[in-house]
Amino acid sequence: MDGRNDHPAIAPLFIRNGGCPGRCIYCSERLTDPEGGGCAPADLREAVVRHLGRSRRKSPAQIAFYGGSFTGLDPARREDYLQAAGACIREGLAVSIRISARPDQIDGTVLERLAAAGVATVEIGAESMDDEILARAGRGHGAADVVRAMGLLRRGGFETGIHLMAGLPGDTRERFAASVDRIADLHPDMVRIHPTVVLAETELAAMFGRGEYEPLSLEEAVRRCADAVSRFEAAGIRVARLGLQATAALERPGAIVAGPFHPSFGALVEAEIFRRMASALLAARGDGGDAAFRVSVRDVSSFRGTRNANIRLLKDGFGLRSLTVRGEAGRERGTVALEAAGVLFERKRGETGFDPSIASQDLGFPLSRE
Repeated sequence: MDGRNDHPAIAPLFIRNGGCPGRCIYCSERLTDPEGGGCAPADLREAVVRHLGRSRRKSPAQIAFYGGSFTGLDPARREDYLQAAGACIREGLAVSIRISARPDQIDGTVLERLAAAGVATVEIGAESMDDEILARAGRGHGAADVVRAMGLLRRGGFETGIHLMAGLPGDTRERFAASVDRIADLHPDMVRIHPTVVLAETELAAMFGRGEYEPLSLEEAVRRCADAVSRFEAAGIRVARLGLQATAALERPGAIVAGPFHPSFGALVEAEIFRRMASALLAARGDGGDAAFRVSVRDVSSFRGTRNANIRLLKDGFGLRSLTVRGEAGRERGTVALEAAGVLFERKRGETGFDPSIASQDLGFPLSRE
């Protein structure tokens, strides 16, 4: 569960590759920037006001600088952004600042200035904790830089986040799981996870065209990300986002060359997690017949899955005559209960111990992006 209601609304501002010393093989911020051009310091207040006008949550926002590496910006330009954001905080439009940065561009001096300017959250673009994968992706840093940066941020009292990608060149399910474990051991406050998508006008697109890279299928991307979410939730780490944010540019024909992009990728992962919990309960019960599940009213759609795919998979996989799911207003989110002989058997998100073979079933959800 992502706990979004416990945090201020995010006013995202993009700086379009600002501060990046090079370009990673998968990166095309022209396509992933929802603002379509980045935000200049002089336009920052207007952008925040515009965001607050669109948001259903009218409370002051946290200004978030995404795209590029904020700490790698020219110091004068970085200061212009901090001054403009600080003015929004003093005016009551924002409560704090969030930045995204490369792990090798974090040092004590910069962090002191960020803290003084109102930066509360720093998200680190790790993408992997495997040095070979990082090198092949053109990241220009190693896993040790992530560990060092996290230590500095923790000592500085910042809220921390780590970005992670599944399916980079050279990645495997085992290597990805190892990266997830290493990140979990660092105990960030949050993580963002998305599968590698081949975007137009990138080196990865050229590699794909030459037959040098094969992206994950949508099914495998969902499996790996569900594995990661379960591991992070077991460690008490919030998953803030799953999958790339859909933008107008990404929806244009030819923008996505290949790969597991889905505008509702997070919903697919959520459905897979609920299917696994339900499967574990059914496997423990050990017979067919009828099955009656109870979940929170807010989890019913996740339990059912895309176009009721989970209902079909569970019925077919366990030979059930019928399967019903009832939403309960008072039930804790992230719990699944199975009625059997008048007794409720329950599982909760973040629990471990289900049969790994359950997770290897064909997901069977539609591959449409609708």
